[in-house]
Amino acid sequence: MDGVNDGLRTAADELPSREARSPIRYTGLWVGLGAVIAASFAVLGYFGGEVYREAPPVPERVVTSDGQVLFTGQDIKDGQNVWQSMGGQEVGTVWATAHTSRRTGRPTGSTAR
Repeated sequence: MDGVNDGLRTAADELPSREARSPIRYTGLWVGLGAVIAASFAVLGYFGGEVYREAPPVPERVVTSDGQVLFTGQDIKDGQNVWQSMGGQEVGTVWATAHTSRRTGRPTGSTAR
């Protein structure tokens, strides 16, 4: 016994060698990942259906108090199609960014005062 730790056992001494250990099985992890992905898509599908079902009604027509037609339901649907074909929400963000940079005189995101 010539070493400092002679006679002492460590946790490493009790572990089986790498060859003696069974290989790591990832089956449970893959099943868990699949379950999380499936649950996520189920939630997305459910709330997507709710958004569609709860959409506000589109009136057949909008008229003034004297009976003149301002616009029809088809006009609203046509306008929605135009808005979506232009990029929808992204267009609004670009317009807001341009407005902010014109108003402040510096690029959006600039921290210089």
